[in-house]
Amino acid sequence: MPKKIFPVLLAVCALGLLPASANAALSSEQAQNKVINYLQPGEEITRLFDNQVDFEGESFWLFYSAPKGEQAGSRIYFAVSSNRESAVSSPGILDALILLSLKLDSISGLGASGISADQLNSFLDKARASRDSVENNLNTVLREQITSKYSELSFEEVYSSFDSLKASLVNAQSELESAKSSKSDFESYPSVLSFNSYLSSYNNSFNSFAKLSNDAMAYQKSVTAASNDLRTSGKVNDSVRRDALEALKAVYDVGDYASFKPVLASGRESFENSLKKASLQLNDSVQNTLYRMSYSDAAYYYSRLKDVVPSDFSAQKQEYYVACAINSTQLKSDWLSLQSLEGRLNSLSVAQLEEFNSLALKVQQGHDELAGKLTNCKTPAPTFTPPKTFDTSGINNILIAIAVLVLGYYGLNFYKQQKQKQDGEQADLEDPRSL
Repeated sequence: MPKKIFPVLLAVCALGLLPASANAALSSEQAQNKVINYLQPGEEITRLFDNQVDFEGESFWLFYSAPKGEQAGSRIYFAVSSNRESAVSSPGILDALILLSLKLDSISGLGASGISADQLNSFLDKARASRDSVENNLNTVLREQITSKYSELSFEEVYSSFDSLKASLVNAQSELESAKSSKSDFESYPSVLSFNSYLSSYNNSFNSFAKLSNDAMAYQKSVTAASNDLRTSGKVNDSVRRDALEALKAVYDVGDYASFKPVLASGRESFENSLKKASLQLNDSVQNTLYRMSYSDAAYYYSRLKDVVPSDFSAQKQEYYVACAINSTQLKSDWLSLQSLEGRLNSLSVAQLEEFNSLALKVQQGHDELAGKLTNCKTPAPTFTPPKTFDTSGINNILIAIAVLVLGYYGLNFYKQQKQKQDGEQADLEDPRSL
């Protein structure tokens, strides 16, 4: 066998050994069907991402349910594990996935604050154009026409500040591109890890823009300071002073940072507050999800049990239990406890609902065990025994005997009478006196 074919065959064999769940991914429609029963009347379900979200090596479809025309705060989040093909009720997993969703809402709100990626990029385009214009004036006007001719004038602070501004502008552009790239990576392959990188890249971008704003303001202050020094300097005449001031004026405008800086600060503060709110909202959101799932499961379990369990305690079943030596006491106790809890189902906490569901599963298991024991019971089923009646056969025989005796007695007397009568008639015939 050629050497190149063997690895291929080995890979094919390995794929064949994988479980079916590893070979077939859970579709979004299949995942949605896992949570559709948790919706309340008037609610609709929405899928959060086009792809599954990865968390610690496990893939999840994310959804939220809400009334039509909902506000974000009324959402109930659901996660369905593609690996386990079931809705998630683990608080740890829900914490990570719901927090991702809430913080993603914070990023989506950046546009309203004027600092979305597109808005920042638009500002950079204008800032770069201003930088290029200023750099040209620095080289062709300030350096060539002023400092090269008048050695007594020095604007090193201006040049140094501009170099810092240029570096900050390049860095801000780089960080923004990184944020946009992280966004693209997250949207293509969503995961908690890639989202954290996405969020971190936005924070780095904001930091770079804040530094850019500070460096731009520092540069403009250096130009203003140089202008003020020039006005009071006695080293140059008025003509030189006038030309130098005009040159400094030409290199002042590097962009509208005076307006941008407060927008950035305000938008960033709103963003950070939104992230804090998401963290504070997380516990309630997770509890809302757990409550909705636990309550819906409880209502479903009880509706299913109430149609079958009561028959386990019928009089006829009790006869079977006795005949088969089966004890149904524990099941009856658990069922009564479940009925008691069901009466106040709407007021139970998540923890109490989980206890209710555990008890419901215990009742189900108890019911199934009883059914199995009855099926396996070797003792004949109890049969109906009619009540005993009074036996009259002896009296009947006596009455018949008496009747026979009476009839015999009367028959014998009748026979004797007839015989005597016949004998008398015969005697009369033989007696001559009778002639």
